[in-house]
Amino acid sequence: MKRAILAPTDLDNLIAVLSERGFEVLGPTLDSGVVTLSSIDSTADLPEGIRDEMSPGRYYIKATSDGELFGYAVGPTSLKPTLFPSRRQVWTTENTDQGIIFRSSVPDLRPVAVIGARPCDAAAMAVQDEALLGGPYIDTDYARRRRDLFLVVVNCTRPASTCFCASMGTGPAVSEGFDIALTELKLDTRHFFVAESGSERGQEVLDQLGLDPADPDDEELVRVALEVAADSMERTLDPVDAYSVLRAQPEHPYWETIVERCLTCANCTMVCPTCFCVTTEPVTSLGDESAGEERRWDSCFSLDYSFMGGSPVRETVESRYRQWLTHKLSTWFDQFGTSGCVGCGRCITWCPVGIDLTEEVRHLREQIDA
Repeated sequence: MKRAILAPTDLDNLIAVLSERGFEVLGPTLDSGVVTLSSIDSTADLPEGIRDEMSPGRYYIKATSDGELFGYAVGPTSLKPTLFPSRRQVWTTENTDQGIIFRSSVPDLRPVAVIGARPCDAAAMAVQDEALLGGPYIDTDYARRRRDLFLVVVNCTRPASTCFCASMGTGPAVSEGFDIALTELKLDTRHFFVAESGSERGQEVLDQLGLDPADPDDEELVRVALEVAADSMERTLDPVDAYSVLRAQPEHPYWETIVERCLTCANCTMVCPTCFCVTTEPVTSLGDESAGEERRWDSCFSLDYSFMGGSPVRETVESRYRQWLTHKLSTWFDQFGTSGCVGCGRCITWCPVGIDLTEEVRHLREQIDA
């Protein structure tokens, strides 16, 4: 696809065009000290000049005067809550004069356009596509939301210290699964985006904006910026090696050290853009004689998640952490043909005790090689 130059003012036009096409436009905003996805009306809603700094168990932001609109790395919110909500009514019943009426809950959804998703989030969406759309049982709610999504990805030029997408092959540049990709460039005298389409409707929107084509110098600036971003990542993870390491060490004593650190708080699974474990629970009303069932996110760290035959299958912290890490980095390949990790680093940042899965794999590898 041909690349075009998009000025910051053109970004306002892009938001307007998407709104005119019937989309609810979501984008990054600053809320309660974190960058999160919310409804936006213009670039004035974006986190201008905001940087985020992350390390294991730490996240904080700082303001700059550089004017970049996407100068942060990633916040805790991926595409998952938009496509796979944390809570959803599944069905309801109502006791009427004609008897009990059963209703399947199908929400009236407005198509959503997301501006500012990162390449790792687009890769995570592809992973969830395999889990929720690729098998014999399709999540119809996810399918509807996914079908109507218009995705504008912003390539990463400022990765955080917890990012490792380059080693996972999921960033810092997006390769597929997007409608429009932007790369933000801020030079001494110029602030602009290089845009390219990833779909026919993405090209239609860019054509509607009437943008000037990018020249070879601008394309070279993009190449260099993304190369520098990839080279600057401090963490790495070899997905093929992780697959074999975790399969080889299910009973290694090293897993016992997790007990001393993991709180089983499930933060890692809540911020993970690919985790999809859920549970269902009944919902009743004492006032109007209605009832129903609600689906909500759950986690393999929850003691009751593996409850079978009168007790949990995985009673210990060690067994629950091992289940999560082994599934995420190893047996996910067996189920879906890919890793369950996209290298966004959110689980490292939002773990309150700073457990780093890249380090866990490294320690296990050292045990094998010792």
